[in-house]
Amino acid sequence: MKNFRLSLVLVSCLGLPACSYLNMTTANELRELDPMQSDPGQYHVTIDMPEDFGLRPGSAVLTMTGERADTGQTISGSFNLAQAETADGQTQLKIAQADLARFRGLQSEMKAWKEEIGDEAKGSFGFDMTPCRKVAVPQTDGDVSVQVVLEPGAAPLPLLQNVPVFRILDGRDPADLPQC
Repeated sequence: MKNFRLSLVLVSCLGLPACSYLNMTTANELRELDPMQSDPGQYHVTIDMPEDFGLRPGSAVLTMTGERADTGQTISGSFNLAQAETADGQTQLKIAQADLARFRGLQSEMKAWKEEIGDEAKGSFGFDMTPCRKVAVPQTDGDVSVQVVLEPGAAPLPLLQNVPVFRILDGRDPADLPQC
């Protein structure tokens, strides 16, 4: 099963032509996130999708990668995202408490690189998830929206707005998605 990839650095628009659903203001703000400084324990992603669809339990993962331009060395880690349903039926994802210490350890190593070699140290975030279907033949006439919250108590920032499900599926039969 092909995972959807949502890069928090480049925001690939989930493969959408012209990226017309992408909120550029939020995308630019995400592009400015410094993986060596930001605290993923403070933010979360909220996905609003039609009731026929969900995310496969345990499939949502945040990946952080660091690279040293001077040596070509890379380090990376994958961190599970806890999944919860909000009162209004949206799916909320945030880094699992059990993975925060490991994330911060990798982040600390990347910070040391940055202090040592400055801008030759780069970092990036990525986000992967596997969609699933809650019914035998899901309807594809709904929309998906994604919002991010970068600080506790801050207003959600729209990232992807009203993306038709059929665009996200990109020609795949929704009945071929795994059952939730």
